[in-house]
Amino acid sequence: MLRRCLWIGVLGTQLGVASSAWAMAPRLQDGADDPPSPQVGELEPKRLVLRVIEVRAGGLVVVDRGASDGLQAEATVTFTPRGGAPVAGRVLSVDPRTAVVELVGANDLPSGTRGETWVEPAPAEPAGEPAAPITAEEVETGEEPEAEAVQDDELPAHPGWTKDEWTPDQPLLTQMAEVRPEDRPWSMRGSLSFLSQRIYTNEDDREDAFDAIGLNVIADNPFGWGGRMQFDGAWTDRETITPDDQGEEDTLVRLDRLSYATGGTRFENDRLEFGRFLQNGMPEFGLLDGIEWGHRLRNGDRYGFSLGFMPEPLPEQDSGDDFQIAGYYEWVRDAREELTAAVGFQTTWNNGDPDRDLLVSRVRYAPTDAWNIYASLWLDLYGSDDLVRSGVGVTLADLIARRSYSNGQGLEFGYRHLEFPELLRNEFEPITLEELADDHLDRVYTRAWTPIGEGFRLDTRAGAWIDEHDDGYDGRVSLQMFDVFTESDRWELTGFLSQGRFSLLQGVRLGAGLDQDQARYDVALEAYNTDQNGFDDDNDDFRTTRLVASAEWYWDNGWVLTVEADGVTGTDPDGVRLSLFAQRNF
Repeated sequence: MLRRCLWIGVLGTQLGVASSAWAMAPRLQDGADDPPSPQVGELEPKRLVLRVIEVRAGGLVVVDRGASDGLQAEATVTFTPRGGAPVAGRVLSVDPRTAVVELVGANDLPSGTRGETWVEPAPAEPAGEPAAPITAEEVETGEEPEAEAVQDDELPAHPGWTKDEWTPDQPLLTQMAEVRPEDRPWSMRGSLSFLSQRIYTNEDDREDAFDAIGLNVIADNPFGWGGRMQFDGAWTDRETITPDDQGEEDTLVRLDRLSYATGGTRFENDRLEFGRFLQNGMPEFGLLDGIEWGHRLRNGDRYGFSLGFMPEPLPEQDSGDDFQIAGYYEWVRDAREELTAAVGFQTTWNNGDPDRDLLVSRVRYAPTDAWNIYASLWLDLYGSDDLVRSGVGVTLADLIARRSYSNGQGLEFGYRHLEFPELLRNEFEPITLEELADDHLDRVYTRAWTPIGEGFRLDTRAGAWIDEHDDGYDGRVSLQMFDVFTESDRWELTGFLSQGRFSLLQGVRLGAGLDQDQARYDVALEAYNTDQNGFDDDNDDFRTTRLVASAEWYWDNGWVLTVEADGVTGTDPDGVRLSLFAQRNF
């Protein structure tokens, strides 16, 4: 108990430092607490929330936002997986309703993972010749200007504006009343999705089947109080079919989210959410069955706390064994949140016994035309009751720096450190005390890309890693070509290698794609050789070939349909995976 009191004091000191940093930082407006209001005609960037709807090979994901939402290629996306550090991504290509995002420092993300980015609203195109300005005399008299004669096939001229406590230097909508959330009509949006996969192998004619139906619903102002209700759930059925009828089947209904949130708008500085949800103030603290309260200060800073039970990060998501209390403070430098820093503390109990004390801090710097930097640090605080460790353990450390230039070039650097925390909570596969004490992973990488002529792009990546047993390296060089034979084709030639403790993998990938109106087609062929250490020359090479083909169609009514086939030979066993994904946005 004394240890927890001391660390709560440390958290208070951290919050005091963050608050002091805010006090010494330049204000949003000299002598003012409120953020500056946009000037008349000024377009403000807006935050765009999106979700992963498809996971592809090679660290690629498909999100449910596209060009119609203002998303553009090369935009930076930040994903917030539950119970983990945020993952950065770069938009590779954009379709009207979807976009392909390449992950940075991660191989994949679960479908449904939430992300966000900033988009620049496009200015509205003028409908025609601008009307002549209203003169001061017309404003004073209230007389309408004489309409010009028009042809029969033209629209009549708009009458002049009448005086109603309005002057020419004011916006036309200056007298419009603000609509509060509780005064808006009830609305609902969401998506219904279906996924079916079949894996066939030459291992005793085995077949693996997976089917899932998912529903995501967001209801705004459902009770007339201005709040928002969200539901995210799925039904899944996994079955293994064998000739001897000894297969297994597992059917599961999982609830990922059911919550109601109120506040947190420009009218209300307090935000309250309860139910099952991913924590809003500090997503790193994971999924919660409980309540979270947050408050926004006049300068944009935020703080809050949460309490409740933590569902286990397993398919069943059982809840009730692990209780948590958490608090956080986030400092914001400007209205667009180009620079933010946050610190949070979470303490947990497992079946009533003290379990984990976790201190999380993060910094995000994301200006429009400069280096983008993201850093995160997770510190587990151990005491005398823990079996293996004491003091402070660095469970996770992330650092990503990225810069894109207007000429299409870019640079990226990254570092990650991982190790197991000591927990009573059922969160990992059983591990020994030796593994808990020694297992870790440190990885660094660098990446650069540049156009090398019209329609050509070179993308390179190199990395190295070290763990408790060994070290290794990996690299990739990719040449991407666009509009070679048509105005919408894509080609890729990639060479890659990976050196590990027991093997050296070398391979090549050839890919092609075609974008058409409301359709996308992709095919890729991979061939690689794995050289196993410790075998004789006649039995140390394993050659593998993989062919992947996919087609995606989307319609204006919200339907998205994706069909994919993936076949592998040269492995044991060889196999084919067939996948069908359909989603209806409403």
